Amino acid sequence: MNNKKGFTLVEIAIVVAVIGLLSIAIVPKIADIFGDSITKTMKVQENNVRDAAVMYLEDHCVNPISGFRCTLTRNSDNTYSGTIDLATLISEEYIDDVSIQGINCLGEVRLDHGEATVCLECADVYTTSCPAVVNSSSV
Repeated sequence: MNNKKGFTLVEIAIVVAVIGLLSIAIVPKIADIFGDSITKTMKVQENNVRDAAVMYLEDHCVNPISGFRCTLTRNSDNTYSGTIDLATLISEEYIDDVSIQGINCLGEVRLDHGEATVCLECADVYTTSCPAVVNSSSV
């Protein structure tokens, strides 16, 4: 009687090959899911920062609260232009820390005739593409 126990080398190789093929198909999908979640989270963060900038603009410039000073430029069309630093929005409690995966982000909100562009940089995890700042003295 031939009493065989265990698996042959060929059987083990086939199982390893099948697991390898499955991982090749699945791992990129999982990476895409995590990448998409970071992007969606940061889009929500950008919207929160934009909303905080609108509240800051309202409190400091449009209908100033006593003691608040507007640091933005008022345009002839009653819109505002300038930059609001993210640190200012956080320190004046318009928004909590902006972070992704435990990394605090730096950034600013650039206003140009009522259009707000949120610029965030969160180490190597996430960075928005923002246009270069135009020096107002060269315009």
